[in-house]
This record gives sequence, C-alpha cells and structure tokens, in this order.
Amino acid sequence: MHVITKVALILSLALLVLASGCSQRNGIENDATFENGGADAAKGAPSPYGNCLSTPVIFAEGHGLTGTNVSLSTGLRGMAGVESFISPYDNVTFIDGYPVYQNPSVNEWQADWADGSSWSNGVPVELDWSDNLTRQTWTDRSKVRVEVVLTTPLDPNVMPLHGYNMYSLGGTQLNEVMVTNTTRFTATSATVYSNVARLKIEKLDVPGGVPVNIIYDSPCYEGYFIDGPSNAYSAEVNMGGKCIYGFNWDIAASSLTNKTGWYRLTFSLDATAFYTDTTGAVHNYTRNTVLASLNPGDLLGSSDPEIVLYPPTLSSSGHASVLEVYVKAKGSGRK
Repeated sequence: MHVITKVALILSLALLVLASGCSQRNGIENDATFENGGADAAKGAPSPYGNCLSTPVIFAEGHGLTGTNVSLSTGLRGMAGVESFISPYDNVTFIDGYPVYQNPSVNEWQADWADGSSWSNGVPVELDWSDNLTRQTWTDRSKVRVEVVLTTPLDPNVMPLHGYNMYSLGGTQLNEVMVTNTTRFTATSATVYSNVARLKIEKLDVPGGVPVNIIYDSPCYEGYFIDGPSNAYSAEVNMGGKCIYGFNWDIAASSLTNKTGWYRLTFSLDATAFYTDTTGAVHNYTRNTVLASLNPGDLLGSSDPEIVLYPPTLSSSGHASVLEVYVKAKGSGRK
C-alpha cells in the first residue's frame, strides 16, 4: 500500500470530471488524501446493479424518473438516507482513511432529493451541454453521446440537502472505477430533473438555416408507462452519481444519403406533460422549470486559447437551448 502523490490526486479528479461528461461538476472533494492498493480499472463483468445517486436532485414537476409522483416513487435506486455499505471495493484502498465502495455495486446509498413542484416561480436552472458536443467535431460514422445536465443553486440554510463524495480510481470510459468513501457533503447546488424535457435533432441545409430532416424528436413523458422498449428521451444516474439527460445519437445509422453537414440540437421544455399510468390515472401537469442560464464553460471566451467550437444559445423565453454542430466525412481534415 502506498500514498498517492498530489499530482496523481489531481489526475484522478480530472478523470472524474470527464466521467460525468459536462462542463460543471459539483460535490467533488479536492483536498483528500488517497491510499490505494493499485486498483486502476473496473473488476469483473458489468454490474447487475443500478447506479446510486450521489449528488442531490430536485424533481421540478414533482414526478420522478419513471413518471410517478415522487410521493410514491422517485425512480431512484434505494431510499434517501438509507445506507448499505457491505462490500468494499477491496481491502487496501482508502480515501481519507475510509474504505471505498464502487458505483454501481451491491452497496447502496442515495443522496437527498426534493420536490420542486411547489416552487412558486419555477425551478431556475443552468443548462450544461456535454463538452464532447461543444468542443469536438464528429464524423458521419460516429456514435455520439448527447448529455445535458441541469443544475440549480441551493441555500443550505434554507434547503439543506446532502450528497456523497465521489472519486475516480482510474480507467477510461466504461472501465472507469467510480467510488464513494461514504463521507457526505452539504450541497450548494443540485441537479434538476424535469419531466417536460425534450430533445430534437435536425439536419440543416446550411448553418443557422432551415431543417431538412428530423433525426430525433421526443420528450421524457413519451416513454412513461408504455408496454415494451422505448426510444423516448430520458434521464439517468451516471457512475459519478449525478442525474443527467442522455441520448445515444448514432450518426452512422441514419437513413440519410448524405450524413455530413450541419445539425441543430435543441433541448427544450414542453408547456405540459400528459400521459396515463398503469392504473389508468391521468397525469397532466404544467412545466415548472426555467432555463435561466448556460454553463459559462460552453460559451466563447471562456478559455484562452479558445476551445469551444460550437457555442449554444438560449431562448429569451427560457424554454429552449440550441446547439448547432458540424458533422464531417470520415477522414476529412476539417476542424
């Protein structure tokens, strides 16, 4: 067993940022001391367990990830405040003197959450597009992960929500090992889940131009309580323990003859959600989420040298954000 240096600690935290996929990260303790027995990659087959929530979340319309009223079910794994830490990652890896537990695994925990449906002026959020969209040009053979994170500030004196500190032990993409050392933090911000969120992807004739093809168009509530698989837009809890929106855009699978060119990605909030659950009860409620701002790291001028290729925009209504990206031909030299 050996103590990891401060340089290695910085690299580990950098990996955690990449894992969660978007510009702004919260709830990551950055002054920890690591003791590591050499665990650098995920062990064994993919876990049969779901990811545990580590960063608090606000359910803006009072309905959870599966469309059920949060008073009955949030759709999250486990229960807030109930912990089951029974199987550590190994016997030699400690962070700040605590053993660590992998996400996902047989272990179970859940950060605090809150019902935002009673917020009289709506839940104001900052929208964060994933860096792989704003800072990279994909090809006509790419499979692109489209991730969006919504966050809202919290006053701990008014709404004291708690989360679990998460760390990266190394590895890349699906092989990255994300763990908690069971210590908790008081959140100054939370992620937000809105049931009326919609993602639309359109092919354009020219940048800023007219849509010529609709590649994808779906709101979250379209997938609630249906019989069988669904390609509806959805949110999930990632390995870092955050509630994020995610969609796998397979450009190569498109039926378009010419897949290269400009595309418009629109994250928007429908005015209402309407669906029927398995008991026959009708859910019909209005939007209670407001897109108040964009993450500064997604905008031009946020870094020197400039690394943002495709800055998003925000509608004046606070109900939509647009991101236009270019898809090049495989092997093209276009940047």
